Amino acid sequence: MKQLLALILGTILAIGGVLSFAPQSDAENETLMRECETKAKQAAELIRTRGAEAAFKKITDPNGPFVGKTSHVFCINAESGMLLAHKVARFVGSNMHYYRDADGNTPYTGMLEKAKQGEGGWTTYMTYGSGPEKRKTPGLKNMYFLKVPGEAIVLCCGYWEDA
Repeated sequence: MKQLLALILGTILAIGGVLSFAPQSDAENETLMRECETKAKQAAELIRTRGAEAAFKKITDPNGPFVGKTSHVFCINAESGMLLAHKVARFVGSNMHYYRDADGNTPYTGMLEKAKQGEGGWTTYMTYGSGPEKRKTPGLKNMYFLKVPGEAIVLCCGYWEDA
């Protein structure tokens, strides 16, 4: 009887583990994409109306509107690639041109080039994440980016494809 219960419990846990890493539906991805775009655009408006320093405080506030359970906004200098504001303070000052994803690519370099030309959009890359998002296996990160008009600031907001 104990063996049967152990087998049933093991099966339930295994199924639960598989389902917890199931890819999101198209509708869930669409919702997360809209959330990221909205957050980035709201952060751009905040920078425009209140200035960068005041906006950075609000953008990095863990209880504020720009740091959520599924996504968060962070800011990069469009010219230098330096991280200007991030929810993990120790990352600020990192040069994102040197960031390598799980496949060895430098996804921020191309994204920053597009942003400097006034283009916004989406990029994807495989990453283990960092800080509180650190993972044992890489996952697909979808990231929206937008250059703040009139500023050398690129706003980014992304989410995990399998979160």
